[in-house]
Amino acid sequence: MSILHVEPTRIAQWRTLVIEGQEKSGFQLNEGMESYVVMTLDAYTTEINLSSAVLAIDFLKNVHVTSTLAMHALREVGDQCLILSGLFPQRVLRKNVSEHYFIQLGKNAYHVLSYASIAKQLDHSLFFQLFESFSELTQVLKAMRLGNNTMPTH
Repeated sequence: MSILHVEPTRIAQWRTLVIEGQEKSGFQLNEGMESYVVMTLDAYTTEINLSSAVLAIDFLKNVHVTSTLAMHALREVGDQCLILSGLFPQRVLRKNVSEHYFIQLGKNAYHVLSYASIAKQLDHSLFFQLFESFSELTQVLKAMRLGNNTMPTH
């Protein structure tokens, strides 16, 4: 039986869990991807709710990234697909779509952001890395979820 180690902050706890997920999954994230995943997990557990809307519609409405609002909407699609396919696969099944569907949709959202010209403030290379490594990122989250530690609460 492992001992639960609680970190002093939510961010530190998420980081510890992501590192453990990397070790268990065998996939090593670079610093930028690790930070992005940690901050995204924290945001979705403290401020943002996972959407009950059809994410494909949000993707299609914003795929041309004609505004900052569209850029944020696409980022939310990618983030939610990552979290749903990695941490909440049971919610994916309840939506009557495959995990592959969410992985492809999330990859596509990040891919569009990796080259969107309106999104000058984004780190395009980071979103390209998220696109390329999306399947592995879901494996890190799954390994994290299946670990012995509990996830941080707000």
